[in-house]
Amino acid sequence: MAGEWNDLSMEIKHMILKGVVLSRSQLHRKSAYSTVCKEWQMFFEKYLFRRLIMRHSAISKFGQLLDPRRRGLLQHLWVRIERPEDPIVTETLLQLFKIMSSWKKEETNNKLTLELSDHYPSDHRLAPYEYDCRPYPHIDDEDCAYEELYAHMSRKKTDYQWYFTFVRKRRPHQIFSRSPDLDPSSARPRKQVAFPKAEVVKSLLIRRQYACNFSPDTLFGIIRSLPGLETIRLEGYNGFKYGFTNRLEDCFRSTDSLKTLSIFDEGELFRHTSDGHTMENLHSPVGAALANNSGLLENLSIGFAVDAGDFFQGFWPGNPPAKSQAERRGGNHRTADNRALRPGQTLDESANEKWPVLKSLALTSKLLHPDTPENLIGDLLRAAANAALQMPSLQQLEIWNQSQKVDFMCIFTYQRHGNDGYPTITLSNTWGYELKPDVVSSWNKVAEKYEHHQVTVWERDLDLEGLDSNTCGAVVSYLQLRRLVLHPVSMCQIMCEHDAAKDWNNT
Repeated sequence: MAGEWNDLSMEIKHMILKGVVLSRSQLHRKSAYSTVCKEWQMFFEKYLFRRLIMRHSAISKFGQLLDPRRRGLLQHLWVRIERPEDPIVTETLLQLFKIMSSWKKEETNNKLTLELSDHYPSDHRLAPYEYDCRPYPHIDDEDCAYEELYAHMSRKKTDYQWYFTFVRKRRPHQIFSRSPDLDPSSARPRKQVAFPKAEVVKSLLIRRQYACNFSPDTLFGIIRSLPGLETIRLEGYNGFKYGFTNRLEDCFRSTDSLKTLSIFDEGELFRHTSDGHTMENLHSPVGAALANNSGLLENLSIGFAVDAGDFFQGFWPGNPPAKSQAERRGGNHRTADNRALRPGQTLDESANEKWPVLKSLALTSKLLHPDTPENLIGDLLRAAANAALQMPSLQQLEIWNQSQKVDFMCIFTYQRHGNDGYPTITLSNTWGYELKPDVVSSWNKVAEKYEHHQVTVWERDLDLEGLDSNTCGAVVSYLQLRRLVLHPVSMCQIMCEHDAAKDWNNT
């Protein structure tokens, strides 16, 4: 047998072993194949150690498991904190960061993603939805098509139907706003903990399925301890009320490696009502802080956590929209250099570009609402165009919104190179709003500045028929930047939830 195997070419061997890896049996059951011989060990360990899923109780064995050779195989480490109390979280992170701080950059593959999640084994109401430890359908990468994930999760379909039953029967914030004891609202004094620095981590991920609602102190303590971070994805995070703005500004000042920031907090759909006339209850200081500190980012997406009106406040044509509650209390956090434009005022074309490397930008705004005066929607889109004049690398921009019950949707998209190769703006909505000439004129200035060509304008109606309430799957699936807005697995899970919700409604 050994002779027959050794007689095969490397290409044939690779095809056979890859077929074993991709077979239906679970990957952890294939670890026995790595003990057959040295050649098989080297092959199978590439997949066995590519993604590790660990409970917090196993952290102590983590350093022994990954010798210098295996560290180069690890691309995704998922740490599941299953008793998220203060001492356990702190001790888990201290152990983990101490281990990774000893790793050398040359021992790793420069792709390591750290995923964190918290779990409540005693909370039986949440257990059916949360305890699927294998949401990643691919062994090779994080990516997946909707059909693949839907097939992978079909056995969990009843859990998704249960989830929507729970959402409808109980207050939604019981899921979307749940927080561990780290939440500063508990008002217990805490000693700040400095975690060891782990330079080998390139991406921090908290997926919406297992939202880890650390306090801003804890969250940004983690971020400061990862000086090599290039990507941060926070889904379902709702700690914006508790000193988030100051920590965010400190974070941007302390790192120059960060390229992509994506925050998605769909809980805002449940916690606030949709009001198209004002920007009540939004985290206005956070929006202004993001605008003032995101100059070195290449990709930025903020879903529901802040309003695009706040982000573009310094570029508003004429009178800015109504102030937020925080500003009415005297807390205007905007700097003098970030004030609204006077009527008829234009930007200084010779001014320094505020976002010189920004390629992709996705924001939400409550102003995209059927009840908002059309001139105010136009002002928002013109403000976005004014800001885009200071984004020489911008390829795509999307501003979007939907209601909690999906009784309306709206998406505005700018593409530097559309289907015809020329700059394009597209407005899609459900209530017949049309782009006004002054909006088109503002975006023509952007296109002419960077592409020496006017924009092509597209407008289309979106159909609400068959769309379900209480999901974001309806609108997100239309977004050009959906892979920036959500992690691929989160995107597919939202679509699964959307389909499960429709099934639930039809029963």
